[in-house]
Amino acid sequence: MPVFAKFTRELMKGEIDLENDTIKLMLLTNSHTTDQATQEFISSVSANQASVSGGGSGYTAGGATLASKTVTANTGLNRTIFDCADITFAVSGGTLTARYAAIYKDTGTPGTSPIIQIIDFGTDKSATDANFLIQINANGLFYFQGV
Repeated sequence: MPVFAKFTRELMKGEIDLENDTIKLMLLTNSHTTDQATQEFISSVSANQASVSGGGSGYTAGGATLASKTVTANTGLNRTIFDCADITFAVSGGTLTARYAAIYKDTGTPGTSPIIQIIDFGTDKSATDANFLIQINANGLFYFQGV
């Protein structure tokens, strides 16, 4: 999944530290439409944030904080990889349905929390009284490829 151009600008300026900043994953419904030209901060997509239907629990507004974050260089493949642990939302008493996941730096204020990436699951993904699991690819959440 491609990252947002505005994120790479902030990364190059040293405004985002993937390993030390609070990086979160927010689930979005299928009502969301990605637009990198207009969506810079999480506040521009949070109106389409997913929630657990039926009064259940297991998803907190704002999403989950990524754990076990690493940035590593793979010199054999000439890439720099950003990776993290799989993300699990333990849904209880309802259904959690999402089509997208927004990765962002949480500054504590949605209007200044920059979006890093929007992941499209390709179809709605749901969990009813079960774990909603986002399994991170073996190649990391994303990587930058050298030439």
